[in-house]
Amino acid sequence: MPLPPDFQKQLGERTDADLYDMLAHRDDYLPEALDAAREEIGRRNLSPDKVVQLQAAVEAQKSQEDKKAELGLPWYVKALIFIGLFPIIWFAIYYEYRGYKKKARQCWAWAGYSFIFWFVVGILGALSR
Repeated sequence: MPLPPDFQKQLGERTDADLYDMLAHRDDYLPEALDAAREEIGRRNLSPDKVVQLQAAVEAQKSQEDKKAELGLPWYVKALIFIGLFPIIWFAIYYEYRGYKKKARQCWAWAGYSFIFWFVVGILGALSR
């Protein structure tokens, strides 16, 4: 897939850290964009010390993002979702936006458990009349 014509110009305006961040988040970019970022980094003739510094900073940030993505919901939030006191959609979207992917998935899962539970309780209540 060809890149937009102005993409190369935009790469030239990005900081060195931005380019290394692109390479650290490979899943977010097309292979052609990553190749263009590598070429732009090569054109800049960065010193080896600067390259090591940038790579370390990007790896530290990526590691922090990965840890954040794996944090789960506390038990009391699960309980509040289960009994229906939390606005599930708002919290799931909030957590997803902030990078807490596991928390967002757990919001939806506990909302599903709650729906099934209260649905079964409603049916059993209706049948017992």
